Amino acid sequence: VSLNNLGDVLRAQGNQEEALRSFSQSLEIAQRLAAQEPDNAQWQHDVSMSFVRLGDMLRDQGNLEEALRYFSQSLGIRQRLAAREPDNAQWQTDLVVPQTRVASILMHGASTERTEAARLLSQARDTLLRLAASSRLTHEQQHQWLPDIESMLRVLTQEEPEEA
Repeated sequence: VSLNNLGDVLRAQGNQEEALRSFSQSLEIAQRLAAQEPDNAQWQHDVSMSFVRLGDMLRDQGNLEEALRYFSQSLGIRQRLAAREPDNAQWQTDLVVPQTRVASILMHGASTERTEAARLLSQARDTLLRLAASSRLTHEQQHQWLPDIESMLRVLTQEEPEEA
């Protein structure tokens, strides 16, 4: 986690190469810990966090294919964590992050990718609405994440699909 925080600072300072190195080191450590104790949810979460940060870096550099790979790996981990503890609001909201990251890339693709993007965004929206109904969202999650997801869904339903 500390290396991820360092990577965030380096990234904010514009030092992309060092930030990428810090995120990669964090991922390596988190993966070693998670491999030693696969049932440790926090270590699995740490791995997924590193995947998201690396995916963000790669997306910002224009490497969408590699970013999608990292976001998808994070999504798989967070789906397992959320399924293990469906009443854990943190695991449920954490799932929304890679769902929206994957969708943000897929929504610019072919028809099948756009369909998958819409499915992921609908799941994310439904999760947030369910948690909002029981007052388990932060202000940002309810008033920024939810409108952003709904806006992405509107874009998907209004645009004509691109030719494959």
